[in-house]
Amino acid sequence: MWILVVAILSHMLIKSGSDDAHIEMLLKMLSYETTEPAPTVSTTPAILPFFEDSSSSTNVTAQLGTNVLLHCKVNDLTDKMSVSWLRRHEGKLHLLSVGVEPYSSDGRYSAMFSRPNDWQLRLEYAQHQDQGQYECQVSSHPPIVYIVYLHVVVPELEIADERGLPIRNKFYNEGSTIELKCVISRVPQPSHFIMWKHGTRILNYDTTRGGISVKTDILETGAKSRLFIANANIHDSGNYSCALGEVASTTVSVHVLNGETPAAMQHGGAKGVGVRWLPLLLLLCTVLYQAR
Repeated sequence: MWILVVAILSHMLIKSGSDDAHIEMLLKMLSYETTEPAPTVSTTPAILPFFEDSSSSTNVTAQLGTNVLLHCKVNDLTDKMSVSWLRRHEGKLHLLSVGVEPYSSDGRYSAMFSRPNDWQLRLEYAQHQDQGQYECQVSSHPPIVYIVYLHVVVPELEIADERGLPIRNKFYNEGSTIELKCVISRVPQPSHFIMWKHGTRILNYDTTRGGISVKTDILETGAKSRLFIANANIHDSGNYSCALGEVASTTVSVHVLNGETPAAMQHGGAKGVGVRWLPLLLLLCTVLYQAR
């Protein structure tokens, strides 16, 4: 374009014979500008943030009643971008936090940052209804999302006898050893104290009676706890419960027999009534016979 303008002006000056100094200087300036290289446009691509976990989603399993920590590790995050946690529930997104500021009315949620790149969401005392999809969103252009599926498992507790058979009632003879086994399953990470109670009395560290011991084994997906009470007596009868902290518990009824059988305990009352009224019945029969 500039070359064409210079050529036209040069032709006009030559043809008219003008020696106007101003026009000549203008021609020189135009000629100089046409020889300068065109400015270059930067083609360096913009740096975009990305998640450290290339799968963009993960599953987290937590036990009922425990504290849960969800992680979102973001690389190449700039100062103009923010990280938010949201929960998708019943088809709607609920904002939980922006940066480290909480935005949920549920005080169990809090947010924090752990260097160098971990934006965390903390949930205290997880309940079964907290189960579902959580999203970590970065306000880049376009935005990117990391999904966390939270599964909350409810522990299962069952009390068995010394043979490993599940029970609801158990009979022991006086002087024998009470042995109860508490089997706890569906516990991915046992973190609560396993407690035995007789009524409201805690037995784990009971030293008043003597002869009581508790042995607990932690397993990969649960725990087994055994209660032993030596030289049982009638005062050891009652309800026994095994509890996993305040999360879950189960109860059985123990009966210590003093020379009776379980059948005698259940029917002895009726037999006793018949024997007590037998003399009166005999007297009544005698009076009726003499009156005839």
